[in-house]
Amino acid sequence: MTAVTVVLLTPLCLAGQANEQIAGGRSGRADQPAARTARTKPAPRAWWKPWQAGLVRGIAGSAVGCVGGLIGVLGGLGRARRLVLGLTKGIIFFGLGCLALMVVALLQAQPFWVYYPLGLMGAMSVGVCAFLLPTIRRRYEQLELRKMQAMDAS
Repeated sequence: MTAVTVVLLTPLCLAGQANEQIAGGRSGRADQPAARTARTKPAPRAWWKPWQAGLVRGIAGSAVGCVGGLIGVLGGLGRARRLVLGLTKGIIFFGLGCLALMVVALLQAQPFWVYYPLGLMGAMSVGVCAFLLPTIRRRYEQLELRKMQAMDAS
């Protein structure tokens, strides 16, 4: 076996050993009801499959990235203040929603490919936009003050 195969199969082997230990060392077949203890629960159905998780990450990440680029360009130029501030707050609320869904997914013991994209998207969206919102507001205030000073000087 190659090193890559060993690395990829190790978590699967360890998970199987853990299941055997929880089941009391028995095989856990359906004809042995004593194998299932009160500590083992059947895994819930995942909200989506692993390949769908990649699709969700790709589409949502691209959409948030494009909106972030629009915020950066318009905010830097000092244009469309209401749109920029609204989009920034929208991304923050989107991120909070993703974080809330991640918590629900963790409580329901969803697999890694379900809660990870939600947590990553939520943390990045909230972290970046909440950090930049005061800076964006300050930029618009500076531009407005500059316009007022130019009107007073003329």
